[in-house]
Amino acid sequence: MESSSKLADSIKIGPWGGPGGNQHWSFKAKVAITEIIITHGIVVDSISFTSIDENGKFEHSEKFGGGGGKTEKVLLDWPGEYLTSISGTCNIFYGNYVVQSLCVYTNQTKYRPFGYTSGTPFNFPMEDGVIIGFHGRGWPSFGYVGAIGVYVKPFEDLFCGSIQGLLLTTRRSLQRKSYGLVVKQENSGTINQKVLLQGSKSVLDGTSMLSPSKLMALLGPNLVALVEGRSPLEVGPWGGKTGMPFDDRVFSSLEQVNIYVQNEVVRGIEFLYKTKDGNSVKSKRHGTGGGDDDQKIYRVRTILLNWPEEYLTKINGTQKTQYEKAYCIESLCFHTNLNKYGPFGPTDGTPFELSMKDGVIVGFHGCSGGYINAIGVYVKNSADLFGPSSQVNTGMMMSMDTPRELGPWGGNYTAKPWDDGVFLAINQVDVRVKNGILLGIQLRYQTKNGNSVDSERHGDKSGDVLYRIKLDISSEYLSCVMGFYGPVEGSASFEVVPSLSFYTNKGKYGPFGNEIGMFFSAPAYNGKVVGFHVRSGFYLDAIGVHVEHISV
Repeated sequence: MESSSKLADSIKIGPWGGPGGNQHWSFKAKVAITEIIITHGIVVDSISFTSIDENGKFEHSEKFGGGGGKTEKVLLDWPGEYLTSISGTCNIFYGNYVVQSLCVYTNQTKYRPFGYTSGTPFNFPMEDGVIIGFHGRGWPSFGYVGAIGVYVKPFEDLFCGSIQGLLLTTRRSLQRKSYGLVVKQENSGTINQKVLLQGSKSVLDGTSMLSPSKLMALLGPNLVALVEGRSPLEVGPWGGKTGMPFDDRVFSSLEQVNIYVQNEVVRGIEFLYKTKDGNSVKSKRHGTGGGDDDQKIYRVRTILLNWPEEYLTKINGTQKTQYEKAYCIESLCFHTNLNKYGPFGPTDGTPFELSMKDGVIVGFHGCSGGYINAIGVYVKNSADLFGPSSQVNTGMMMSMDTPRELGPWGGNYTAKPWDDGVFLAINQVDVRVKNGILLGIQLRYQTKNGNSVDSERHGDKSGDVLYRIKLDISSEYLSCVMGFYGPVEGSASFEVVPSLSFYTNKGKYGPFGNEIGMFFSAPAYNGKVVGFHVRSGFYLDAIGVHVEHISV
């Protein structure tokens, strides 16, 4: 923790939004973001940033997105004010799924939302972390931001390099909302020298200081000592504010997850962790699920993780006000570096998601009662957690070589399930549409030995119109499937998939069918779609994909 150049990389989270956009952008501050410029109208048209480095110099990013709309600035009073969270909504705009609104949060306040707040919401709540950069996709020619994500670091990491401030000469407590540090200077044997950060709210005399230092503790209304190494990020919780708080804190690894399901509804959850000394620790059961009649009332879904080859990297789910008028977690889905588990529970409510790059979930917190009212996680950077472990690197290579299954999205669980399996590539997609409703699809795959194989026809074989997508697999591959699901006329109130859009590395095909119902997206980040699994009958009732990693 001696200098900023030696810090572990920040954790990359997101992006939220659509898979399209011909501009892939990224901006990461050397120390902190000090200004955000947002242009918006109906959607977020563009965004740009200003950051500060260790020497107090400012760096300006280019404009990400296009022109148009109203321009507004968010000015941060660094270091007393820093970015902690974002939220917003995504929606279809002129045929593309984009960021429609954006809200920015600091440790002191909330800035607007910018744009119209309709569409599918996303949010990224976080404790004890700082957003030090952004990444995403966009269309400069069309003029909007297609997707946005963040780079985050623990709060103390931000001040672990060259610390600039006032070296206090007297023992005086800091005012509320002011920030201080306890450091050990490299050129001095003195420990616990108090440094007042420039720009904080209190006024104290002292000697100007700028030198490499090791962070020992944070100062505020209370002294918070730091354990050796970097503290994890506390992210979330998502959900409501009712129920009793729970906090499992942070462990060395997560070995097992038990999900208690009653009538297909998630009612409780518990975890099995491992400590640094190798002991297994079982958490309390969060939510309902106790007593001698557990097995008669609840079905227990168990996820076993073979640490360190497999570890938890992402959670997502839905939240909804429905059970006894309490805002609860309706469904949960767990993702590892190798597999996806779930979703457990119905997926009708408002979605939430934590997607990361180079992050590992090592603990949970939230609120619970009769249900899981809220859930959040503790995240560590994988480099801090694993180091240069060859065993873990082997596991990560396995995850790249092993196709992953995403989905399915849709309804009608009584429909016939199909799984085409995994192939080398997809040559052709046939889509059948009638009266604006997608009825069925059929795929043509290429095997590793060069043969073409046609799948079964998934859904109705009739249709007024047949659309055919032909891909030159030498240069084009399927990278994402997006669509909608919900009840349509004639489906006997069952949810079906009435519309699909197919994205490749070269462009978009569709939408095929009317875009009505609940939106879903199956992006293959750094990968390609190599197979489909579905449920079908008279309609295409549900659809999912198999994805395979592509080496960059």
